[in-house]
Amino acid sequence: MSKVIKVENLSKAYQLGQFSTGTLSADIHRWWLLSRGKEDPYIRIGETNDRSVKGVSDIVWSLRDIILKLSKEML
Repeated sequence: MSKVIKVENLSKAYQLGQFSTGTLSADIHRWWLLSRGKEDPYIRIGETNDRSVKGVSDIVWSLRDIILKLSKEML
């Protein structure tokens, strides 16, 4: 009896909203700073803090196209 685990094309993405920091207090903090013209403390990685241009995507990938292969010999 062989034991094999195979996972292909595993991906995890997060859809971001206008205020999607994860907690209500952080969302309120972000709203308060942005409404006063301050910098966004929750800016997306790789984006500049240019308020005249919207970000190119509301999706952040934490995993993308991961392949895992485990067999009995590896365990």
